[in-house]
Amino acid sequence: MAKRSMFVGMDVHKESIDVSLAEEGRDGEVRRYGVIPGDVEAVAKVVRALRAPNRRLRFVYEAGPCGFGIHRYLTGQGRGLRGGPRACRSGAATGSRLIGEMATRWRGCIAPVS
Repeated sequence: MAKRSMFVGMDVHKESIDVSLAEEGRDGEVRRYGVIPGDVEAVAKVVRALRAPNRRLRFVYEAGPCGFGIHRYLTGQGRGLRGGPRACRSGAATGSRLIGEMATRWRGCIAPVS
């Protein structure tokens, strides 16, 4: 059975991370997961909750200096990752709308960051 990708968009702040999900494919569902604490342990918990045998998780995030630890954790886990400061920002998109847009925009074209 082929693995399907789920794109996880994260808007990273010092105290919290707003998370949205986008299913693979042009018509894949995009939904808000919720707000989690802004630490690696909370991200690890999300990874465990979303992991499935037939699913490949891909991450995209927007973060300033708060995102470096999360970047190291996800790349260390071999997760596909795209992001950085003001990644994919367009217009007035903010919060959950922004991360849903990020996850949607990058599905189908994410490659792991070395």
